[in-house]
Amino acid sequence: MFMRKKGQMATAIGGLTGLATVVILFVVIGMVAAFGSDIIQDTQDDLGADTQAYNNTVKANEGIGNLTDKMPTLATVLIGAFIILILVSAFAVFGVGR
Repeated sequence: MFMRKKGQMATAIGGLTGLATVVILFVVIGMVAAFGSDIIQDTQDDLGADTQAYNNTVKANEGIGNLTDKMPTLATVLIGAFIILILVSAFAVFGVGR
């Protein structure tokens, strides 16, 4: 009933592999941001208040906070891309819509 051409399945799997790489990278970025923020906070605690170094660590923490605030939005986009990729791959492999 369903006829697959050679290479269609490989193309579908290749797309999922590429997306898996992006997801792993996304998780690594989240972990680096979390640990980096913790390290910067520890460094900030060791500095005297109202110094240039202290102010720089405050700004660095704000910057990392801005990045991590966007992580849920980025995750939503990745999930949407994953669903679209699965649907397009299924249509390509099973020949639906021809």
